[in-house]
Amino acid sequence: PSPPDLGFRRVPTIMGPPAPPHGAPPSPTEAVPSPWLGSWEKLPVIVCRGETPAEVGWSHGEQLRDRIGATLTFYFSLFEEVGLGSEEVRSWGEGFRAEIGAHAPALAEEIAGIAAGAGRADWELFALNARSELLAFAQHRAGKQPPPECTALFCASSACLGQNWDWDSRLDSLPVLLKLPRRGDTPRILTMTEPGILAKVGFNDQGVGVCLNFLAGPPPAAVPTGLPVHCLLRLALSCGTLRGSEELLKASPRHCACHILLADALGQFRMLEFFGTSLERAAADPLAHNHGAGAEEAPIEGAEWQILPPTVVAHTNHYLHPGFAASSKDLAHTRERLQRVGEIVDEFEAAEEDRGAVGSEQQLGLAKRILGDRHGYPRSILFNKADGMSAQGTIATVCTVLMELRSLRMHVTRGSAMAQQFFQVPLLESSL
Repeated sequence: PSPPDLGFRRVPTIMGPPAPPHGAPPSPTEAVPSPWLGSWEKLPVIVCRGETPAEVGWSHGEQLRDRIGATLTFYFSLFEEVGLGSEEVRSWGEGFRAEIGAHAPALAEEIAGIAAGAGRADWELFALNARSELLAFAQHRAGKQPPPECTALFCASSACLGQNWDWDSRLDSLPVLLKLPRRGDTPRILTMTEPGILAKVGFNDQGVGVCLNFLAGPPPAAVPTGLPVHCLLRLALSCGTLRGSEELLKASPRHCACHILLADALGQFRMLEFFGTSLERAAADPLAHNHGAGAEEAPIEGAEWQILPPTVVAHTNHYLHPGFAASSKDLAHTRERLQRVGEIVDEFEAAEEDRGAVGSEQQLGLAKRILGDRHGYPRSILFNKADGMSAQGTIATVCTVLMELRSLRMHVTRGSAMAQQFFQVPLLESSL
């Protein structure tokens, strides 16, 4: 059981209608009522069903029709604010439909299924799943710096993975938790995401999890190129091993500027930095280079890991790999946030030095303390009111997500993590 001072509460699951029969085209149905729209108390849990990608997508789209409509309204308005007209957005959406269809056809089928279930045009959902690439292109064209986003961390000894999702505060009533079914070799998945988007922060039933930080890298692609980052996250979650996820990400064509933190229940981790079409490990668990003869890279030069992994590894919004750092820019207060993580960990280790072994509950508490830290506000880990993508928006911590990869449980709080009102969401009922 969780310690009482953490304030855990169970989130009710919203179970949607069954997917259309296998092999049968979905028929139009009445939209599922959405009484949770505008709720500030918690993120709804949506259970998707289906035996094929199209059926799973239909289940997603049909249950979240209202939220997907609201999300599209938000992003199409944002696209316009940053200089992307509707025809240009449509061209990008159709271009990414071809790219995703060529490199990840199952994901393309699922996105098309989401569109069908939500009663929207295909290109709208493909553009939505590539919203990061569209916004990066528009910002670069306008000569603007991306806003600050997200602090991610991993406690290796307890396999606790998590992050703050910092984004436009106008979107903070829309995110959901998706439970995606096992299909063949694809594991069950629990992910916090935006309605209509395949995945974001999450983990699967094999204990493999992902977090995301956006970075300021090379000029973005001017045309749809490879797989959008949200598709990459979903691909990583489709693998049963951390090594398989890393290899799949390396093999996937893409053009993006971000960091994906991969971790698993064994305490292994990979900090993968994407710099346009390039990908490098910024850091990895101490034994990464011993996993398979010649299959893994040597440790990064200058990364002085001990025999045991550090208490916490973290990433904010600047490149750590020396090959990328010299030719990139920092996003706002990224170094202050990373330094603050180190200070909190030092305080934690000093306080625990005389208490013996530190358990998973203590490390979960440490992760919450880090992600809820307001030291140095407004240049803090948990923050709001930073400049947004446009004059109308501000950046804030929309929610905090922590994942226990061994017990397969997610802990989520909306807005301020300092309130410690985390909701506990199991991937499987046996995870309780």
